[in-house]
Amino acid sequence: MPTAPVDSSGTQLYYEDSGVPPNSSAYTTVVAIHGAFFHCGSFRRLLACGPAHGLRCISVNCRGYPLSTPYSLEELGIMREGDVHAQGLFLQARGLEIASLLVWLYRAGVVCPLEVMADRKQSGGLALYGWSAGNKEVLAFLAHADALPEESCRILAIILRSVILYDIPRFALGYSTSLLGLSQPFFQANVPSSCWSWLSAYYTHSPFYGDTSNLSQRPDADKTPTWDRLTAAERDSIMVYSDTELRFCKFDPRVVFKANYVRALLDPAIAKNVFPDLQVTVVIGEKSIWEAPTIGYIVDRDLQRSRHRGIKTRHIEVVVQRGANHFDRLCLFTSVCLSRAEMPKFDGFEFASAECASKPGNYHLSDTGLINMLLILSLKLFFNLFLHFLEHESETSDIDGGKRESSATDDFLTKDNRTCAAPITATIGKITDSNSYSIHLSLSPTRTISD
Repeated sequence: MPTAPVDSSGTQLYYEDSGVPPNSSAYTTVVAIHGAFFHCGSFRRLLACGPAHGLRCISVNCRGYPLSTPYSLEELGIMREGDVHAQGLFLQARGLEIASLLVWLYRAGVVCPLEVMADRKQSGGLALYGWSAGNKEVLAFLAHADALPEESCRILAIILRSVILYDIPRFALGYSTSLLGLSQPFFQANVPSSCWSWLSAYYTHSPFYGDTSNLSQRPDADKTPTWDRLTAAERDSIMVYSDTELRFCKFDPRVVFKANYVRALLDPAIAKNVFPDLQVTVVIGEKSIWEAPTIGYIVDRDLQRSRHRGIKTRHIEVVVQRGANHFDRLCLFTSVCLSRAEMPKFDGFEFASAECASKPGNYHLSDTGLINMLLILSLKLFFNLFLHFLEHESETSDIDGGKRESSATDDFLTKDNRTCAAPITATIGKITDSNSYSIHLSLSPTRTISD
């Protein structure tokens, strides 16, 4: 039963290891962080295929999951009734546990140092991969790695090659889990058994530029949901219901998770001083649930706004995994980690790559549709220019249209620099514009921030 110590209090995280790839001395290690309710067993197929491709694969059980240290009474109290400041510190602690795990794996000889060849190709090192709700811990790691000891930061700097965020849920970026009539059963008081079929079904969405009517809640009839293809034994081997995990996911999104997201990916001081060369890839499943296109839209929008304001973020790319639903992680894993195949850039769920646009299954506009799209985009441009002048005067709101005052977030941010650094207080109120879900216009087909 392999476990890794992650603090001085005896906290342990259980992990499963594919072992050293055959005939490989400079392999890459991939550490996978599971989502809510689905523990590290859900990655066993990935562990089985990794070594043949020169990868050592590690899947980890977070706190509260089998064989990892359960939460203390104090931590459970924070989950039940902690204020936003306590919740922020709790989230930070989970991120630092991930960081300590990665450092321990290196010291234990599991991870090889990252090497950059003369042709700029990389070998060795570590890729951190978050799936679904597990991205809240991965983002917390990026947001608070500067709170680690100097030696731990030095080790992480020489091993960490990339972070992959697959299908980040809306709450983990600080947004409501319902949107203009769209909702999801995961956050109901009693999660219905149908939730897992819904979550693992395949959906066909129209190009999304903020219009929620283009998001489908009707599963594709010709594709069986992943959950429905599993036997009862297979389901039991990958899942455990956790009331504490549900409470964790219900932390205040607009304060706790929003600050975590901004600090992890958009804060210029963190981007400059903590792993400045790190590549972050946000991957959206083309056939995933309705939340996926909105996440691509949100991250893409925030990156463009940061660039417009001259703010240097992390090196971030938003890409689409063709044909993938929320559970199709093997396909994603192969594309991003193994062959690093060219993936279409996110462009409102149309494909920016001409090569990809010619392939079956992508979206094409008729002449009438193109004219209508141009008219809509012209109106959006007009409103976008108009609201630009009001940007610094208005209250901010999320893509769900629910308004909030920035002072609540600012108060939280200033309580503890380790929870959220001061530079965010100057920018977090500018991340979203009023009614931005209906007026934002994307002009650039490429979604890579590399400066």
